[in-house]
Amino acid sequence: MSVESVVGQSFIGLLEKAIEKNDSFLMVGLDIEFDRLPESFKQGYDAEDKGKAIRDYALGIMKATKDHACAFKANKQFYWADCTVSDGRKMHNLANKLGIPLVLDIKGTDVFNTNRVDMNNAIRWGCDAVTISPFPGYKDGMEVFFDIARKENKGIFP
Repeated sequence: MSVESVVGQSFIGLLEKAIEKNDSFLMVGLDIEFDRLPESFKQGYDAEDKGKAIRDYALGIMKATKDHACAFKANKQFYWADCTVSDGRKMHNLANKLGIPLVLDIKGTDVFNTNRVDMNNAIRWGCDAVTISPFPGYKDGMEVFFDIARKENKGIFP
């Protein structure tokens, strides 16, 4: 079984191109908490703009590391609480414009229906791949991630 038959070909191609272009295997983590942002950065945002501040800080990191990264990884717990789908799509669009895949760290590890919702939300939010933790096993657990990834040309990081 080839890698391409398990995960989306477009993800594999994007990742390979980014590795070659930047001569790098560095995946840049974008695990950003509003409360831990520099005060000087937060000054331009009010309490209702937490998501926008997190998104803008992430976009800045992506631009600053574009010549060193083969992928960006955003942890869903830091984004889905405060950011909108539009924020996620802006991050995904920038990543793709830079030629670098965006991996959404969802740590999928539940039962079929919960995993299906997580995977569909990840695609709606904008990503090229997701992370999973395969503890529940394949059938009635991880299978849904692979089925949707194949259909949507997305990647999986176990």
